[in-house]
Amino acid sequence: MLKRITQLLSVFFAAGALTLMVNTIALASAAPIQVHSYDEVDSRLHDAMTNHTEQIQMEVFAPATDINKSIGDIRAKLYHFGDYSAFTHKYISWEWDKFSSEHFSITFSITYFETAEQAAYVDQVARKTVSEITTPQMDEHQKVKVIHDWIVSKLEYDYDLNQYSAYAGLVDPYKTVCQGYSLLASKMFDYAGIKNKIIFGYLKNNEKTTHSWNLVQLDDLWYHVDLTWDDTSNSYTYYNLTDEQIKLSRTWNPEYYPAASSEYREELKKKHKAGKNGLDFLRLGQLYRSIYKQSVND
Repeated sequence: MLKRITQLLSVFFAAGALTLMVNTIALASAAPIQVHSYDEVDSRLHDAMTNHTEQIQMEVFAPATDINKSIGDIRAKLYHFGDYSAFTHKYISWEWDKFSSEHFSITFSITYFETAEQAAYVDQVARKTVSEITTPQMDEHQKVKVIHDWIVSKLEYDYDLNQYSAYAGLVDPYKTVCQGYSLLASKMFDYAGIKNKIIFGYLKNNEKTTHSWNLVQLDDLWYHVDLTWDDTSNSYTYYNLTDEQIKLSRTWNPEYYPAASSEYREELKKKHKAGKNGLDFLRLGQLYRSIYKQSVND
């Protein structure tokens, strides 16, 4: 028996508020890609987002007992890729035709917070800015710091909750919400050669309110950095924190993200102490003082 179901989901990071809407829509057909597992559906859908594809059709050879739930789970997991592509989509809709218990076709339609041209502009600005504010002599610690400071100095939080993209933060009036901050940071960290992830979670005092921020890897250790909250608090309170430190204000699913267990302040002190020369001592001492407002020797 042929079944046809169309579902539309939208997600907004409105002050972190998560909104879900379900409607019926009409979709056009497309040449199908054959896949043989739901994991492959997940991967192909993420690839489509990376390429800013607006529609993709798949022929799926996998259990079709509860398609809607399986696809809904995939859609929720997309954020856990933790990259720019996963966080730029605005809506995903899908329509499926079931042929047998192990065979169905599905068509996804995707809309984005940015147009392809706007995404290209973000890419251009991020690449150019990183080349201007970093130097070959900088280590990864300094690069994260200057990128953090540049974004915080340029962007403003959109308290009207209208803008969600990195692009919105780069054009007048330069306002966006946490999603835009973390997207732009991720793009700039990428160009600086800093391994990073965008992390998706919930505020601890209101678990219906979603929030996004970044993870960065420095000297093989992971740290949380929340540029949005550093900007709105005009501080480094949420700069390079451990899981234990940042979980005082939020929750997330640790299954999808690397653990952050080393305290950055102490790691920076150890790095300063092990400095190879006077320049290292000076550079690391200045970095420590700029973040913690005291001498590394205090």
